[in-house]
Amino acid sequence: MLDVPYNTYVWLKALHVVAATAWVGGLVVWTEGLSFIYEADEIKPRVMNWIRRFVLRWIHIYALVAMASGVVLSLSYGTEIEPWLHAKIVIVWLLVLYHLQAWMWFHRLCREEPIFYAKNFRHLKVFPIFLFIGIVVLVVVRPF
Repeated sequence: MLDVPYNTYVWLKALHVVAATAWVGGLVVWTEGLSFIYEADEIKPRVMNWIRRFVLRWIHIYALVAMASGVVLSLSYGTEIEPWLHAKIVIVWLLVLYHLQAWMWFHRLCREEPIFYAKNFRHLKVFPIFLFIGIVVLVVVRPF
């Protein structure tokens, strides 16, 4: 158990919520950008560089801040972790896997490799939103 003063805990929790929201929003925007790249007749290097900078600078940073603050918050929670927190951690790992998969899709598009399910990019962008809704419900309602 990590002993964190209440004032620090509240600010850390706010940082965690903001970073997680920005991370999920970035994943949605990133997937939308991938669909535009896939549907474009010609991939423009300037657009690819902008997406690469956007992803490296912001989405990865938000993900790391959200996960690091989440680890500190869970360590300060105590030794007995409730089941809703276990479920939230599973959903966060699904978000991490989605993030890594989107990164692989981006690199395949950069190398102009075929992606057989790429026409579903527009539908895949809602996946992190549904995961985020699940996290919010788990944290606020704490159903179990």
